[in-house]
Amino acid sequence: MTNKKPKPKDLPFMHKVVLGVLPVGRSNAITTTEIMTLIGARSNERRRISAILSELSTIYKQPVASSSDEKYKGFFIVEDLEDFLVGERSLVARELHIKKRRSSFKEACAHLFTPGTGENQDE
Repeated sequence: MTNKKPKPKDLPFMHKVVLGVLPVGRSNAITTTEIMTLIGARSNERRRISAILSELSTIYKQPVASSSDEKYKGFFIVEDLEDFLVGERSLVARELHIKKRRSSFKEACAHLFTPGTGENQDE
């Protein structure tokens, strides 16, 4: 594979800016805070930057991955199979965490509703 970044096709301006600072390869991963510093974003724009990072892959099909591993912590552009696997592992771990959280949430709220009806027992 080459060390070229993907072409920013028809991306909105801020998506181009964010994509433009992302490094190629997992070993060069940078955090959201580092991205914000590089593009001059204010702290109250963190959620928007996070949304853009997600949209780059989900909407605009850019090969942007992230990892929370200590070794490769942050965002990066996928360059090879190992980068892909690192990003994939991160997504699977988050998916499992969300499923566990959803199940626990439903269990915690179950006493509020009559089974099967969704109606509040207190009414």
